[in-house]
Amino acid sequence: MPRTKRVGLSRLANAWAEVSDSYEHAYLDKIRQFARATTPRFCVGGLGFDPRFVKARLVSQRDVDRFHHLVRGRGWIAVNGNGPEGMLHTVHREARMDALGAICTTYIVNDIADVEVLLEVVNALQLVQKVVLAKKLGRSKQFEYLHLPAALDYGYHPRIICIGRSWQTLNKLIQQFAAEGCIRNEDLELFVHVNTLEQAIEEANRDCERFLDVCAEAGTEVSTEPWSTQEERTLRELWDGALNAFEHDYLAKLARFAAMLESRIRTGGYGSHLADIGNGEAERFGREILGLGSDAVLGGGPKVMNAIANGAQDGKKSHRRTKAKKSGPTSADDEYLLLGPPIVIAMALSLPDEQTQPTNLDLMFPNRHFWKRLMGFWVLCLIHFAKRKGGFGTLLEIVWAIANALTVAKGRASRHNNAALLNQFCAEGFVPHTLAIGDMWRKVERMLEEMVERGTLTAEQAKVFRVVDDLDAGLACVRQQVTRIRRFAASHRMPLVD
Repeated sequence: MPRTKRVGLSRLANAWAEVSDSYEHAYLDKIRQFARATTPRFCVGGLGFDPRFVKARLVSQRDVDRFHHLVRGRGWIAVNGNGPEGMLHTVHREARMDALGAICTTYIVNDIADVEVLLEVVNALQLVQKVVLAKKLGRSKQFEYLHLPAALDYGYHPRIICIGRSWQTLNKLIQQFAAEGCIRNEDLELFVHVNTLEQAIEEANRDCERFLDVCAEAGTEVSTEPWSTQEERTLRELWDGALNAFEHDYLAKLARFAAMLESRIRTGGYGSHLADIGNGEAERFGREILGLGSDAVLGGGPKVMNAIANGAQDGKKSHRRTKAKKSGPTSADDEYLLLGPPIVIAMALSLPDEQTQPTNLDLMFPNRHFWKRLMGFWVLCLIHFAKRKGGFGTLLEIVWAIANALTVAKGRASRHNNAALLNQFCAEGFVPHTLAIGDMWRKVERMLEEMVERGTLTAEQAKVFRVVDDLDAGLACVRQQVTRIRRFAASHRMPLVD
């Protein structure tokens, strides 16, 4: 049952610190051990070659076999969405993608797209982009848990090679990111669009040559042999240990953090720290969101966060709350939302090129890793709102929210094995919607439409994401979602602090 008892801001901050410590030490330490357990190999992440597509007759078994034959014929390791040779099978998409990022030295993506494959592709793009930038700026330590530190230190990085028409719209979106200054021009090199599997293999061969040159320069031995029986056993044991830490340490602490949250409406706002969206619009967003009685949970960089926080101060003043009786002595810190106005919370991220932190906030949850930050957004927010411009990170936040919403809508998750249901409303069946402003995000809408056409998504499922033309229309949608949340809470007899 959602919480109505007051919880101090300092207690929430301390609980998030425990989540961070668990993620970075108990869990990622084991991912690091897993990644470095064997002699380095050239590992090709094969996305969209999963058996579920064969079972649904969206991909032929012949095409999957041809992928594995061509990869193994070059002496490479084939790693699909379920892990190398099925080793990484797990219900936790977050852990699976951490593992893929830790061992894959390039990616080949099949000509089939659903939200899960799109999520894997965008996650790989975002991760590689940050690794390349961290190396360029001399801040590689932030990503030291990744595979092959010697290769990364000497300049190697994976690329994401996508096949066929399923990825044409994503290719156009990435070009628009660069044209509008949301990614750097050199980031365009991370994404390669080809027409056939054979062309993808040739591109991967170029990556392999770079990889071997870098490892040779570093004096790092590289194997072209399959894993031995002993290596496979070691990898499986280490992967089981990482999963155990993820489930029983990290997720357990994240669940305790979620249980401390009051049941109230929170709107998550996303947007690139590189994009110039105009402070006037950002300030209005903050003012209107808090004026509706919703907390604002912010992503983006300090400039955007500060602009929204400034507008939120006016939003607090315009919000009139019904007084409630105090129960027992309290401090100012204990007045967490029940008696006071809504607040501004920052899910701050320490980026390689943006080390300063925003000010004028009520509460900040610091993060060094993108996935942990995404989990925090999901646990906190019932409405997800992407501002006018963004890059790989904003796209990942959007697709992640869509994927979690679909998990809840399909009803295939349980409270005990899926992070999507750590959100207290989602545990009762509420499906959050994601909103976005501007033509840039029409391409995401188009990708979902193409999935409907290909049969990997239903038209009803695609409705969890909506694009509007301007901030006025976006705020109108937020008001609709606020009404929807209140009706859901009333129909399920869930207390909602308002």
